This record gives sequence, structure tokens and C-alpha cells, in this order.
Amino acid sequence: MRAPSRFAVSAALLVALLAGARPVRAQNDLAEVQVQVAEARRHFEALEYEQAVPALDRAIAILGVRRTDDTRRILADAYEMRARARFGLGDQTGSRDDFVSLLKLDPGRRLSGQISPRVVALFEDAQKATITTVTLTVTPANAEAMLDGAPVAGNATVPIVVGDHTLTATR
Repeated sequence: MRAPSRFAVSAALLVALLAGARPVRAQNDLAEVQVQVAEARRHFEALEYEQAVPALDRAIAILGVRRTDDTRRILADAYEMRARARFGLGDQTGSRDDFVSLLKLDPGRRLSGQISPRVVALFEDAQKATITTVTLTVTPANAEAMLDGAPVAGNATVPIVVGDHTLTATR
């Protein structure tokens, strides 16, 4: 039996090291996001929007690259907070862009809490331009429906982003 070449051993070692580094990197990224979002929230609640926006920029940049089902809620919350902070800084275009990104990520999102009526109006304008609804009626009732690969209730009205979608049903 022939011994593996140094190249094969080196390649195998590199693959093993990189595979082992992924979970650590993901954990470090998530820890960094949590720090940035906590810092941003502290500034946001103190109405220090100039400091909140850069922290949210960093968190959104990390989450945008490493988006998973687990981080979608964190990313959506970060977009909402940055939109509201940008509005507080007078950046209505940036605020609207963040609301659009938020709605593309979470079409059913609703704002809650004490929010300026002008912010709510901007959010609703972004909603009107970005979101529509589809009413699904599936027969037979026990069929499983999937919208863009995600399970959806068979007989429901669902908010969706304007554009092309894939609907499948199986029984």
C-alpha cells in the first residue's frame, strides 16, 4: 500500500482545519452581532441615533452574509431599529430603504409600541409599494402547500413581497 503524498495529507489537514473553524467563526459572528445590537439598542433608547446607526450597520453587514433561519428575527429587528434611527436623523430615504429590506425579510411585520405617526406613515408607504397578499384555497384541505419552499396554511390570506413566487402543493 502506497503512503499518501504530502500534498494529500496537507490538503486533508487544511480541509479539517477549515471545517473546524466554521462553527467557531459563526459563533464569534453571532456574539459580535449580539454586542452590536445591544449597543445600538442602548443608544437608540437614549435617542443617540448617531451612535445607534453605525452599530446597526455592523450587525446588519454580518447578518446579511450569515443569514440563517435563526438570525432572521435579529436581522429584521435590526432593520426596524435602524430605519427608526435614520428617521430620527432626518434620513427618510435611508429609513424607507430599511423598511423595504425589513418587509422583504418579514412581509407580515407590524410595528408596535410608541412610534411617531410620521414613522408609521413611512412604514405603511413602504408596505404598499413592497407587499401584497395572496389568498390561497387548497382542495383537498389536507394537502400540504409550500410558498417559495416554506410551508403555508392551505386556506389563508398570506402577505408576500411583490414579484414572482413558486407555489407547490402535495397530497
